[in-house]
Amino acid sequence: MMADAHESKKICTIPVHCTKDMIDVKNALYDKDVKERHTSIGTFTSSSWLFDHQSFRTWEDASATPTARDHLLTLRGNCGTGKSVLLKEALTRAKGAELLVLYHHFDRPCQDKSSASHDHMQEFCSALLHQLLEKTKPCAWPFLDTWGKLLRARPGEIPWTVRQLQDAIRDIVIGYKDAGIRIYIDALEHTCYDASGAIAARSPVLDYVASLLHSARDADVDLRFFITRQHYPSFDEVEPDTLEIIVEDHNTRDLRAFVLGGLKKVPAAGLRYVLNNKIIRLCGNDFFWATEIIDRVLSMIRSGKEDKVMRVVEELPCKHRERYARTFSAKDFLNQPDTLRIMRIVSGARKPLSTTQFRHAFAFSTQFLYDKLRDWECSDPCFREDGRFASFLRRECRGFVQVHRDKNSCETVRFIHASVDTFLADPNNGLFDKETSWVEQCQLLLLETCFRSLSFSNLKEPEPNSFVEYASKNWIHHARECKDLLSRLRDPPDFIVKKCSSAKTKRTIERQITGLLESGDPSGGNLDGQESLLVLFASTGCTELLKRHLVGCSVCQKACSPFDERYSDAVHNALIGRWTETAMFLLNLPNNISVGIDVRHKDGMTLLYRAVFFGQTEIVHFLLAHNADPLAHCLTEDSEYALHLAIDLAAKDMVTILLQHGQTEEQFLLRRQSCDCPGSTALHRALMSEQSTNDKLTTLTLLLEMAPTGIGVLELQDDKGVSVRAMAEQMVTDGCPDAEDLLELINDFDEDG
Repeated sequence: MMADAHESKKICTIPVHCTKDMIDVKNALYDKDVKERHTSIGTFTSSSWLFDHQSFRTWEDASATPTARDHLLTLRGNCGTGKSVLLKEALTRAKGAELLVLYHHFDRPCQDKSSASHDHMQEFCSALLHQLLEKTKPCAWPFLDTWGKLLRARPGEIPWTVRQLQDAIRDIVIGYKDAGIRIYIDALEHTCYDASGAIAARSPVLDYVASLLHSARDADVDLRFFITRQHYPSFDEVEPDTLEIIVEDHNTRDLRAFVLGGLKKVPAAGLRYVLNNKIIRLCGNDFFWATEIIDRVLSMIRSGKEDKVMRVVEELPCKHRERYARTFSAKDFLNQPDTLRIMRIVSGARKPLSTTQFRHAFAFSTQFLYDKLRDWECSDPCFREDGRFASFLRRECRGFVQVHRDKNSCETVRFIHASVDTFLADPNNGLFDKETSWVEQCQLLLLETCFRSLSFSNLKEPEPNSFVEYASKNWIHHARECKDLLSRLRDPPDFIVKKCSSAKTKRTIERQITGLLESGDPSGGNLDGQESLLVLFASTGCTELLKRHLVGCSVCQKACSPFDERYSDAVHNALIGRWTETAMFLLNLPNNISVGIDVRHKDGMTLLYRAVFFGQTEIVHFLLAHNADPLAHCLTEDSEYALHLAIDLAAKDMVTILLQHGQTEEQFLLRRQSCDCPGSTALHRALMSEQSTNDKLTTLTLLLEMAPTGIGVLELQDDKGVSVRAMAEQMVTDGCPDAEDLLELINDFDEDG
């Protein structure tokens, strides 16, 4: 294949007449598919930051006296971050200089590992040697004569071994003095697996690169390599020394420009703006994800389905699902205990953990056998707070977990993309037993980790930005979210399940309430720092942990009386939080439902009134079935009775339940005494409700249908002597917007009656 005219002019002139051996060998080395990988890579003007990067400038500068490290530049990044595009742009830049430029793009490993045509080292060395023979002056290399004769003698057979190819490349490189040599290698990670799919002990390509660089230095040849690769696999100490650039630290601006450019074909400016912000927020550093989503969005818009594009943005693209499935199902990947623990901590954490928090969470995620965290950190160099921990995360999780650095240089541990978490949580991903939820397993691990951390600390002094701080403010969230798996919790600390009156328990409760308030959890608004664990568990819906606590804590056992303020707070707070299961558990405790069911809480509400207010249908049924009194008067500022409250809320299901229970006539005769509508009955309240016209009409219709006979419901009067009918007529006179419809409904009822 002819080199670029510009390049051949500056390097050497390829002669028109070549020997037959040269032609035969080059033809045998040439692979069209390998060659075309380079042309299939798209380009995007995104390399300005790369060419300005100090490591790239050091590697590119041939005038300086380089160290051994300066001859190898590695561009590391996650899948989809644009590494291949950057390499192609760097390659194009090099072709404009007086250099001998070679390149190779590795492809994803093929299924047939036994076939020589798919062997990566064979393919790599064949491609490099073919380019060298194309671009250098012809010479009577001994291997040409040998291989030429063998090719003609045994057509279709490959006459060389990988080692012979390597030696041939080395001979040409160390003899080349015309200009510097630059070799570009893309997607090195594809060469790092053995035939079974397991990670190889070391990279043969990197070993050869190191060897070739050493030979070139000895021969005083300016040879330099530019390699792109994912963060994982990594071979650490056995890899050659290299300059390194992390793509994710620099490509955010390029990605934003890419997304904005891709959405230019969206006709509606408003939709384009919303899509741009949404895609930028979700795509992380992933050009692949952004490309696939933008293509799908544009396709739907062309099909007239603009109303569905936002849903498409949040879906997991098919190509990503396939890639995740292929990687996560690889041999022994998720069976590695460290790998599974890391990914569960990342997935289960309520918010991204800082690197320090994550390291300590990892330490406490299994049995902790050290007196000090410092001792644990010294037990393995990877556990220390430096770059090695980031490498450890990438290695153990095959690049799916990374240390993310934001614009303020704050580092947190995250998945490379939100879709990783989406895929793992999908019960249909084929990775886990469907009966065991990934989400709940993650929450259980975080709860166990929090408890070990809290047991390790005395909680006497603030520990800002530590995992103990996170654990003290979030453990109850994990306890609630692990749901039925809480039964698998091993050895919870005594200050959680037994000693409600201990000083450490009180500190734990105080910190947890602070965490609820800081996170905006509505449960925190009903608590103060002096609560018992009975109230805390009930207020946050931790039913299973509440059950275990009541087994071991005599203080809270004694408090479970309907006349004890702590028990009352617990039940009412469970209703406020809409924790139906928790409320039902407390109400079903022995002897509690038989007495005191109508006892008012300190804020003046009965349980029935509270359950109606928070829409707890199951609780309302339960309370009425156990003789809760719907006529019980509540000391509240507005609706004093449950039926009046249901009318105010336009809660038609609650109105039906209350009236079907019985005492219908008595409920219709009740008069509320609130200042806004003194002495009004249920029907008066339905007319004066602040609900929409439709809700008013529906509620009034329901009341009239369920009204008892024989009491003249439309002639019932409030304390001012105004009947229901008279109130409706006055509303018409006053010009109320919905009065005529209400009066018509009343008149129709009167006529039907």
